[in-house]
Amino acid sequence: MSPTKSLKGGEFLLVDQNPDSIFTPEDWNEEQHLVFQTARQFVEKEVLPVIDDIDAQKPGLLESLLDKSAELGLLGFSIPQKYGGSGADFNSSTILAEALGPGHSFAVSF
Repeated sequence: MSPTKSLKGGEFLLVDQNPDSIFTPEDWNEEQHLVFQTARQFVEKEVLPVIDDIDAQKPGLLESLLDKSAELGLLGFSIPQKYGGSGADFNSSTILAEALGPGHSFAVSF
């Protein structure tokens, strides 16, 4: 993908775009698919069953879920490797955010 001019605000609605500059799920590599799948499964199995307790701010729950996400390598995903993270690129971090989105307030804390 070649570098493109950054668009401002809603400019994408007015300016013709090269379809090759748009990142879609069909462009995901194997690692990005695995990260999405891992994060989505984490939300479904660990977060959604306790979402009411999270919203009620049950002591220690959110911290324990963040610890579990760290064990899976999700918490430091976009942190540079020199600081102990995975060093994921912007697109990969966006994919992770999309996968965590259904986790409501957990996604905000994450």
